[in-house]
Amino acid sequence: MSATAIAQSAATDFLTELNTDGTQVTWKQRQVTGTDQYGQPMTKWNDSIITVIVGQLRATDLRLVEPGYQLDHYIFLHYNPANAIAVLDQVVYGGVDYEVRIAYPRTLSGVTIFGYALLRAILVHQTPP
Repeated sequence: MSATAIAQSAATDFLTELNTDGTQVTWKQRQVTGTDQYGQPMTKWNDSIITVIVGQLRATDLRLVEPGYQLDHYIFLHYNPANAIAVLDQVVYGGVDYEVRIAYPRTLSGVTIFGYALLRAILVHQTPP
């Protein structure tokens, strides 16, 4: 069996697992529509419901944690590569809004098997009354 055939089989197996065991989340795809008077990007969000496999980071992943955040502020997704998830998109999972920090395809022999994304919770700091 060739490497390409193995990769295509892995991609098919992933999509089967995704459809069987996946979790639905809201994907907020970021679209820059222009700039405001200060030169800052104006953003529009396009919401879609997609199916993903969600995972938690482990203690061995501490090097990925940014200052001021904890390990449990992060999740990762494996998703259908047809969904072009990109850095700065947002995902709502379990009632928590997350921002995509890293996103890239996982490939083997030129065949994209699945997409991988690392997400960080969007923390809203409130001033006590």
